[in-house]
Amino acid sequence: MARYRGILQGQRGEVSKLGSPSSGLQTRANGWNTGALVIIRPDPDDPTLDRIQVYRTGGSNGARTAGYVASWTEGKETEGHPTA
Repeated sequence: MARYRGILQGQRGEVSKLGSPSSGLQTRANGWNTGALVIIRPDPDDPTLDRIQVYRTGGSNGARTAGYVASWTEGKETEGHPTA
């Protein structure tokens, strides 16, 4: 059974992809000049919890270098963000 599920809705309908604790799940949503990368995987300190990281990207044309936006771990306060 998958631990993670990513869902995408676009012009051709909805699709989903699954991820395991060993693979995690990465998803990108891009415009031409900007986008987002979201990564979910087990927390390295407590693998029973999930950790999410969000990055800003340069979009489809790679106009900008990726930059950190936020991260949090399930049930923990991380970097000033409320518990998830």
